[in-house]
Amino acid sequence: MQLTQFSSQHLRSWADYSGDFNPIHFDPEIAGKVTGNDDVVIHGMLAMMHLKRASSMPGDDGVWVQWHAMLRQAMPLQQPYQIVSEKKPGAAKMRTRLEDLNGQLYMSALTQACEVPEWHETTERFALATDTAFQRLQECVADFPVCSPAWIALDAMMFSRYVQEHGNQVFHEDFFRHIGPACADDLAAGKIVVMQTTHSSLFAQDLRADTNDLRFSQFEYAVHTTDYLQTNNGLVLTVEVPVWLDGKLCFIQRIGLMLRQL
Repeated sequence: MQLTQFSSQHLRSWADYSGDFNPIHFDPEIAGKVTGNDDVVIHGMLAMMHLKRASSMPGDDGVWVQWHAMLRQAMPLQQPYQIVSEKKPGAAKMRTRLEDLNGQLYMSALTQACEVPEWHETTERFALATDTAFQRLQECVADFPVCSPAWIALDAMMFSRYVQEHGNQVFHEDFFRHIGPACADDLAAGKIVVMQTTHSSLFAQDLRADTNDLRFSQFEYAVHTTDYLQTNNGLVLTVEVPVWLDGKLCFIQRIGLMLRQL
């Protein structure tokens, strides 16, 4: 069992790195309307860093690894948490959970080996300068030392890339398509909030190495949105972010998001 606690400085540091300034992490009134808590809530990606680091990886047998988390409920900032890992002897899967000291579950994760995935979508690929990619990975580990090995740092970096470069456009397009143009005023007024519900990282065994040992000369990625589900006051969707290093698919990030009108 591992104890951990977050502070407002942790929230600020992650927001500065990722670009995720969602008001539920900084405004108690908005957080209360969305979650029912009297406190701001911790970024899901920030809390997941510690859950990922505590997850034991399958043996090095040439297959990929899948790490999948369910965000069960919003995590209030001002309380301690514990990470509990469970793996039966000889089992190929490992379960990890993040809970408060009373055993209230907030996040659960499953780690297991998976087949090498294929990417059939014809989505546009975006090139990222190698120097920029290396710099962002190093910044992530410097700000959040728990983010090494490389797959954890890459996961954080691609989430930040999505938020800063693609998120707003995706939200606007998806909300307009499924909710209608009438939601434009709510978007402008900040009356639409985004909450993460699930997160998956699928990665090649090479990304289990230390971040400092990661080497590549070409970096490409794509952004693909799928699994739309309209609700009474919002939209649930999944964003997929595959990454190719030197032309080879090595990582796929899947982010489950819920867009909600206040």
